[in-house]
Amino acid sequence: MRLFFATLLAGALVFCGGKCYAQYNVKQIDSLYNIVDQSHDTKLCLKLGDIIYNASKAINYEQGMLKARVVCGIKCYDVSRWEDAFKYATAGEGLATKVHDIPSLTLLSIIKGTSYTYLGFYKEGRQTLLNAIPMAQNIADADVRHFRIGNICFSLGLNNEMSGGDLRTTLVFRQKSYDEQIKISKKSKYIKRLSTAIVNIGDIYFKLRQYDSAAYYLNKAISLSTERNIYNFHAVGMASIDLGRLFYQEHKYRESEIYYQKALTVQAELKNGYHIRDICMGLSKVYIAQKKNKEAQQYLDRGIALSDSIARVEKNAIKTPLSYIANNDIQQLSETRRASVRIIMLTCILFIIVVGAACFYLHRLKENQKEKTKEFDELVEKLEHNNSVKPVSKADALKEIVDLVMSNNPAFLMKFNEFDTGFIKKISAIAPNLVASEIEFCVLLRLNFETKEIARYTKTSVRAVEGKKYRIRKKLAIPSNVDLTTVMTQI
Repeated sequence: MRLFFATLLAGALVFCGGKCYAQYNVKQIDSLYNIVDQSHDTKLCLKLGDIIYNASKAINYEQGMLKARVVCGIKCYDVSRWEDAFKYATAGEGLATKVHDIPSLTLLSIIKGTSYTYLGFYKEGRQTLLNAIPMAQNIADADVRHFRIGNICFSLGLNNEMSGGDLRTTLVFRQKSYDEQIKISKKSKYIKRLSTAIVNIGDIYFKLRQYDSAAYYLNKAISLSTERNIYNFHAVGMASIDLGRLFYQEHKYRESEIYYQKALTVQAELKNGYHIRDICMGLSKVYIAQKKNKEAQQYLDRGIALSDSIARVEKNAIKTPLSYIANNDIQQLSETRRASVRIIMLTCILFIIVVGAACFYLHRLKENQKEKTKEFDELVEKLEHNNSVKPVSKADALKEIVDLVMSNNPAFLMKFNEFDTGFIKKISAIAPNLVASEIEFCVLLRLNFETKEIARYTKTSVRAVEGKKYRIRKKLAIPSNVDLTTVMTQI
């Protein structure tokens, strides 16, 4: 009954907008917060979170303002909206410090540090998480303390994994996270997070190719997630993805399909684009193995579309932490210098930065030039030793073609046609339905470029290149067990 009236209050606040914030009291705002805390609808949660913040601000309810920032940060964190999670975390830090709320300040630091990590700022993420440890150790409530230390250990393991560290080190962090979770006395209150900690261990065992251990932990997490009428969408979704991958590796394609579809249902509820993309790509491989080409193409197209969309979002997402880092550095500098020397110090620092940046740029330019030259020579050498290329006497023409490809110059196709007059005619005769971009792609394969090289030089994603290879293979009726590059070099 309380939840029903709280829902009515939420509807009233959304309908009224910002015109009547001041007429709501603390009890009503807290009821609205409870709705947001229990909901999985991210869009609604963020909208209601902003209303909670403004209503709390209107009556000077600072704890309510802080709750709004924290819950919005958590909701963005849960669906991998890292830029938004970072914004809410940084916005809430000042409030948490002002009201001396150490548990909330610790949680905001975890969200901030993890967001840094996912956005590629590994050093800043690790330092933020390390700074959160003494905060967590000062939390009075033992259960909350163990819970937050466990969160920090998980995020440090994630930071280690994403920055290229040893997976076994990540496993140590995740086991430490689990050890902290099982120390909690009121486990019913934190049962969802305990199951998530178990999933995280299973995930690392899968990446270490220890499939028996991975299956044990992943199934244990799913079982725990459905106990006591508490359904942990996040844990079930992640465990199902890993089990789908695991069964695919073991060539149990039907079981893999079942778990992938289960994961897709859960992630659709959570609206996590990253996980939905991974599931679609996984299902595409499963259906290819089952020779269900129509379904495979559908999920591949969906996965590629999501991948491209995510790439665009990630490109813009780094602007927020970059701006925050720059502003934070300037603020710290201004706080440690007197007004009388501020301009002089800032001028010196800017001069050093400019000179250093110029030197660094010139150094990097020189190094990049060396790398490109080396890479260019390696590509040409590889092509010259390929059985399908022209005699060594045309090495200069071959080098020119490679140089055009590396600079993404469309003129390479014309030069190639002069170099190898018969290939394009032959490939067009074999598959008249090939479009121009696919013919260019076939030429790159004939020149023996690898998938990653094609993605880099054509400024596309590896996923997109794989998708195009799949479509060409289908049009040319080339079996999946035959190397596409080999076919191109033999035409």
